[in-house]
Amino acid sequence: MAKYYIIKIESVISAFTFSEAGRVTTFEWNFPFPQGIAVGDSLLGFLMDPINEVRFYLKVHAVNPNSLILTKEFEVSKGVGISCFDANTRTTLLNHTNEIFEIQPDTFSAVLNQLITQLHPLLSVSQNLNNALSQEYLNKLKRDYNIILAGAPGTGKTHEMQQVYDGFTNHFLVTFHQSYSYEEFVEGIKPIIDDNTSAGSNSNSNQEPIQYEYHKGVFYDACELAAQKAGYASLVACLADSKQGRISRFIQGRVEPVILCIDEINRANVSSVFGELISLIEPSKRLCGKNEMIVKLPYSGKEFGVPPNLYLIGTMNTADRSIQLLDSALRRRFVFKEFFPDDTTIGITEAQSILKAINSRIRVLLDKDHQIGHAYFINAQNSYDVYRTMIDKVIPLLQEYFYDDTNKVRQVLNEMGTDETHYFYVKDTDATEAYKKLGLNDDEQGFYSLKENLDDLSQSEAISMLSHIYTN
Repeated sequence: MAKYYIIKIESVISAFTFSEAGRVTTFEWNFPFPQGIAVGDSLLGFLMDPINEVRFYLKVHAVNPNSLILTKEFEVSKGVGISCFDANTRTTLLNHTNEIFEIQPDTFSAVLNQLITQLHPLLSVSQNLNNALSQEYLNKLKRDYNIILAGAPGTGKTHEMQQVYDGFTNHFLVTFHQSYSYEEFVEGIKPIIDDNTSAGSNSNSNQEPIQYEYHKGVFYDACELAAQKAGYASLVACLADSKQGRISRFIQGRVEPVILCIDEINRANVSSVFGELISLIEPSKRLCGKNEMIVKLPYSGKEFGVPPNLYLIGTMNTADRSIQLLDSALRRRFVFKEFFPDDTTIGITEAQSILKAINSRIRVLLDKDHQIGHAYFINAQNSYDVYRTMIDKVIPLLQEYFYDDTNKVRQVLNEMGTDETHYFYVKDTDATEAYKKLGLNDDEQGFYSLKENLDDLSQSEAISMLSHIYTN
């Protein structure tokens, strides 16, 4: 497991050495260091008096018997002061020199985020966001770039994504479906249709042959806008620039962010839709990244790369497909934020009790990915509304979950008793009798079906159908 440290140094002017490219910095530490430090551990570089600020983010590249080789991930001109640390850490920083000491991960993360705020292009416009939730996601996206909101149906994933979407000025929205393709998302070809072109009329020998043009998809458009926010005329112009030129515009210029929201991301064939983008959306392989990657698109042959100020948020219904069943390449490139049913958001106490009881049984009989979300009951104003939600939405969903296995649905509804007066499911005597006549007599075998008059019950009768779900 990676560890986190502060390295306190007097001066780095003569200690850092640059590669031929002038961008990769290495630092050799010849002073004592903690015994457990290892390759891949992270460090905050603290410059001593009179600066007394964290200015660097470093990684351990190699551990030698008497020295460490560190690589500088980035440096800021105005760093983070000692006031952000606790009293013990402040004392250590002020009283010791040339020392490395371990700190807690949450402290390290908080300071690192402040450093990124000084550096990252997304944060320069954070004050212009339209709501607090967008600001919260801003801080996540600056670190993760690609986020999927995953959870059971009705847990508020799309609602939250929409709020974030509305908070950004430069935004795109698309919904994936089974027929969605790479050609719609990135780039494809489409016929040119005009007044002289009509489908099915190619029998006319004098008609001009149908012509096609390259069509840019929503992802290409988002990348184009992201490049334009850095002052380029187009994505092509951005790619024609040198890497150092792009860094000066995207990183040092602090351009506005662009957000692409993808609803129901797992309903499409994600590997097919994303194509080579699976690699390009990685933070390190984006333009200006450490391992910047530029590819040629298969249709137009144009060069293509993903700007660092483009961020992706997707939603995923885990009842359709578990996170574990997603393509491993996609899982590795997205950070997942999981959503769960929240009965506290429901105004009707009885609905809260029903939701809690139903979901506890679903977790036992199925799994957590198929729970019922609070959104199903969010608009209920009274107990009768709760009843209507049960018969119109919840019970049909349970039937789908359990493939019409009525015994499982009855277990979820707590209807395994003998008094069926207030049950949604009652014994189907005709089917049971037919079963016996077929010579398949089994005293334990029973057939059940929904009551036929559920829509015709009075409000008082309907309300009486609810309490058994959440009581023993």
